[in-house]
Amino acid sequence: MRRINMAACLLSLTLSAPAVAQPPATGSPMDAAAPLARAEYVNASPTDGWNLDWQWRFSADAVYMKRNNRSNDIPIIDGPDTFRFSDVDFDFQYGTRVSLGIMEDDYEFEVTFLSLKDWLDSQSGVLSHGLDFDGPVAYGAAAAGARTAVDAGVDPNFLTAGTYFSPLHSAASAALESDALDFLAPGASFQSHYRADFQDIEANYKQRSQPGRWLRYGLGFRNVTVRENGFASLSGTFSSVDADGVGAPGTAGLTSAALTGAGLTFDTGTNDGFIANDSLLFSSRTLTQNRLNGMQAIAEFQFLESDHFDLGGFTKAGVYYNAATGSISEQYVGSGSNSSTYTRSLADEKSAVSFLGHAGVNGRLHLRSNVSIVAGYEAVYLAGLALAPDQVQAAATPVAGAASLNLRTDGTMFIHGGRLGLEILFP
Repeated sequence: MRRINMAACLLSLTLSAPAVAQPPATGSPMDAAAPLARAEYVNASPTDGWNLDWQWRFSADAVYMKRNNRSNDIPIIDGPDTFRFSDVDFDFQYGTRVSLGIMEDDYEFEVTFLSLKDWLDSQSGVLSHGLDFDGPVAYGAAAAGARTAVDAGVDPNFLTAGTYFSPLHSAASAALESDALDFLAPGASFQSHYRADFQDIEANYKQRSQPGRWLRYGLGFRNVTVRENGFASLSGTFSSVDADGVGAPGTAGLTSAALTGAGLTFDTGTNDGFIANDSLLFSSRTLTQNRLNGMQAIAEFQFLESDHFDLGGFTKAGVYYNAATGSISEQYVGSGSNSSTYTRSLADEKSAVSFLGHAGVNGRLHLRSNVSIVAGYEAVYLAGLALAPDQVQAAATPVAGAASLNLRTDGTMFIHGGRLGLEILFP
């Protein structure tokens, strides 16, 4: 009986040994206890929960952005009623942005398109003082009666070599015109409009967003187009008074020879210049376009991560080749006793090096595992741009015959504002 019991015990131990045996340990107790906790301390180390399958990402945003106006412009006129393009203040403007990305393994390729159109501001009004074409020196040397005829308060506005419409100043300063003061009477109307458009296209290749990854990098190509349009005009009654205050001036107006000698070209009407008491309208339109192409470096951050909400940020920076172009078109129209139109057109193009920096903060509210509402705030800084108001001073000095434009590409632009959109992942 005892032998049978001992045999049964040995047989039972032999059969139960495989069931209770454990494989040999291959790591530390910490590895076995908390593998996910250990992996969180190693950025970009694969962990359970990372998605390495292919996936599409689509997002659409409404953006609401403002840009600054730091143009290094010259005054449109000098004097007590002076005004210039840098006086205008761009407000926030709506735009759209769409982004499409495809993710495979641990990387993502995305294409983004942003359009902001019709940043626009304007100013208009009536000059309370006369507008003298001859400049402060000639005006100050004229007789008291002549100065009073230009402006009763003897404090007129001026066109000079350093303002817009400098050909009128050059024509009024010509030798044949030196016996007269040429001017617009008080009450002349003025206006200026400044408009800008911004378009941005990106193609980026970067590390994929994964749980527990707090920093990721990428590279991209970026194409940015900045267009600007600056328009200024004045209109009023043209007059001419003898500079010595005695009798009528030898030339009662501005002759065609004086106008064409100042760089203007006769266009239509009667080629005899502008006559006193004519209505005179003169306008200037400056167009610029910047086409930036180049590479950018990308860094994206994850500050907070949860099942329902994420908070992160990004920075992008690059140096770009800028194919910049610009043009100035001026028109001087006199009407009354006869009609005469004179014009001036200047254009230039230049290759420049530009910089673009872009940074922002984004938050995601997860409605479902693959649908999120995205909101954020961001800023873009650009340097090395051709801005419309900066160009006229390149052709604002007195000219004789053909004038030329030397395009300036030292302008800067700062854009900032918010975004609100929807992001969808599939599958």
